[in-house]
This record gives sequence, C-alpha cells and structure tokens, in this order.
Amino acid sequence: TMLVTCVYASWWAPSLSASFGHRGFVDIYPILSMPLGYFVYRVFQLKNKSGFYLLSFITLLFVYLNVRMSFIYLYLWWESELGWTGYLNRLMESFFIN
Repeated sequence: TMLVTCVYASWWAPSLSASFGHRGFVDIYPILSMPLGYFVYRVFQLKNKSGFYLLSFITLLFVYLNVRMSFIYLYLWWESELGWTGYLNRLMESFFIN
C-alpha cells in the first residue's frame, strides 16, 4: 500500500481528474480489508467494551462526514486548487460550524 500511495502521490494530476476521493485505491481494497477485518475482530474480542464503543463512534463519524461532504461537494478542483484552507472550510461546513 505504501508503494501504491507513493505512485499516486507522484501522479501528474493528484486529484485524478477532479474526483471526490481517490478511485485509484479501489484496486487494493481487498488487500486493505484484511488488516481492517483483523483489527475489528480484535476489538470485538476485548473484554472491555469501551474499544467497541469508540470504534462504533469513529465509524459513524466517518460515515456522516463522507455523506455530508458528498452533499456539499462543489467541484473545486476544476476551477482552482483546493489547498488546506479550502479543505478546512469544507470540513467545518460539514459539521455546520461555518
């Protein structure tokens, strides 16, 4: 996965033509799913359920963030560079802070 990340980071169009997300990683999802599945399995095996609740909260937070940012997506990469300022503004807007 590090090799794939380095190759995509050096691509001439890092946004992969104005996409939301990084479609290039779809090819290695089966490889990435194995450590994720093992991690979730280990969290479920814990006697203390705080890890389960924390994992559930983080998962729900990321699902919400994904759906909300999909709704406020404004094709920023077509017209200008997104940059960290634009990304942080979209992130704050997704949590209704802006």
